[in-house]
Amino acid sequence: MNNKQKVTLLLVCDTSLFVVLLYLLFQAMWVEALIPFLLSPAINFWYFDSFKEYLDTYEEYFSRKKK
Repeated sequence: MNNKQKVTLLLVCDTSLFVVLLYLLFQAMWVEALIPFLLSPAINFWYFDSFKEYLDTYEEYFSRKKK
């Protein structure tokens, strides 16, 4: 799996966790809403290197394009 696919999958996962969080908060399930609330930053910190690598290559691409 290349880096772009990995970042896309992580963004879809994070977005779905956010939707679940909103649903649980709407249903007034405050304690249960802590699970997606804490899981989302944990996933982002775990895969921080993938995000950083993807964004660095994106910035490098546009810096080369300007020259």
